[in-house]
Amino acid sequence: MPAKAKAENPSATSIERLSSISRELAAQLNPHALVERILQLTLEAVRATSGSLLVLDEDGHISVGALAYGGKIHEHTSQQLTDTYERGLAGWVVEHRQPVIIPDTRLDKRWLRRTDSDNDLESNSAVCVPLLARDRVAGVLTLGHPGASHFNPEDLAFLRVIGDQAGIALENAQLFEETQEARQRYAALFEDNIDPILISDLAGTVTDANHRAETFLGYDREALCGRAMFSLHVPDAERLPDDLSQIGVGEAVAYDGRVTHADGHPVPVQVHITRVEIGGHPLLQWILRDITERQALDELRADLTSMVFHDLRSPLGNVISSLEVLQSSIPPQDEALQSVLAISMRSSRRLSRLVESLLDVGQLESGKAVLHKAQGSISSIIADAVEEIHPVAEAKGQVLHFTLAPADLPMIEMDVDMIRRVLINLLENAVKYTRGGGQISVSATRRPGEVCVAVRDTGPGIPPREQQRIFDKFARLDREGYSKGLGLGLAFCRLAVEAHGGRIWVESELGQGSTFSFTLPV
Repeated sequence: MPAKAKAENPSATSIERLSSISRELAAQLNPHALVERILQLTLEAVRATSGSLLVLDEDGHISVGALAYGGKIHEHTSQQLTDTYERGLAGWVVEHRQPVIIPDTRLDKRWLRRTDSDNDLESNSAVCVPLLARDRVAGVLTLGHPGASHFNPEDLAFLRVIGDQAGIALENAQLFEETQEARQRYAALFEDNIDPILISDLAGTVTDANHRAETFLGYDREALCGRAMFSLHVPDAERLPDDLSQIGVGEAVAYDGRVTHADGHPVPVQVHITRVEIGGHPLLQWILRDITERQALDELRADLTSMVFHDLRSPLGNVISSLEVLQSSIPPQDEALQSVLAISMRSSRRLSRLVESLLDVGQLESGKAVLHKAQGSISSIIADAVEEIHPVAEAKGQVLHFTLAPADLPMIEMDVDMIRRVLINLLENAVKYTRGGGQISVSATRRPGEVCVAVRDTGPGIPPREQQRIFDKFARLDREGYSKGLGLGLAFCRLAVEAHGGRIWVESELGQGSTFSFTLPV
């Protein structure tokens, strides 16, 4: 009986030690403190006097480490850790991913003997185990003892179990530290941001708000939390999905809206919504940017533009009328004077079209434009536009021609003057960007439910990334071969065509010319 009890006692002691060490590892989430504690506990468990514990990152580099001799943890340098890993037994164990016992370190070349250490502290036997976590080596534990053959297979089995638990504990501690650091960085950015920021769940209920949001909206944080975002602002129903959970990670939704201050006055804002992960939970981040000044400047600019061009319209009309009277009173045989008058008439009409287009852009954008629709022939409009542009194209040595199928083109209800200006604008651009000797063509074809008009040129072409942007207001191509302008012509064309229920687009390749097409519904 006594012999049996003696055999069972070490096993019971090992289980008790394992249980105690496991509890300590699970309770510690500071990586540096955890490394030192693992090393200290294992030194005591197998009665070792020296050792090292090295933690490795995903790239296999040392991130945290601890050294012990004389049975205690000591300060160390980065070079000492590197030497232990790269020149000692630890590096071999990591490379081969297997534990090892060395009965006599003096006979094993894998052991790094330190020439600057006290001989009384030198280890003559050693054991080394890898710390595994999720199929990777998260670290390596090395223990030494001055006596030869101190460690036995039972110590190795015990350390392997501890190594597996320590590897997972170390990885969890590192993940916790990284999460805490990320949270702290986000919290600092969140509180110090100059923009009002609110956090909500995927249903739109506010869960947090920064200090700027409190002052901007006039509510304290406690009053904001629990409120629905839609009770604080008027969203853009077209841009925002009905189910906010449909906003994916990395996706951003932006629109102009209006928030209501606590005292009841509205404030125009630009809203930016992104999905974020905080503490493993999907949430929505709402950034509100005050655009009161921007809107005031836009309105001022629009008012000034409207005032200027309204004041230009009347005297310009008088100039054109005077030129027409003068042209009719000059004998046709006076070709030189007629030519000068023709140039003046074309320039005046072009300036008039520019003024009208600028006024229309503002009205079309605001939805206040009145279309004077009537039944009209697209063939007649094309003929008029070509006749207007032909002298300029001829002066540059360009060939301008058009292809029509009058029998197949129906009458269209449209604002004839506006569509004429759209076509002339496209032709003027083609003439402007096509070199002398180039070709420009206009065609019109019937499609199911619509008529399509296309203007082709042999100019320099438009880069793919610019082909959508050129239809925006004030967009210009800053490239060699493109003349400067206000960037309003194509914006007017887009707004005018869309006001008729049509579409406009461009197809182009660099060096191969461009084709601008638009459709009008029949």
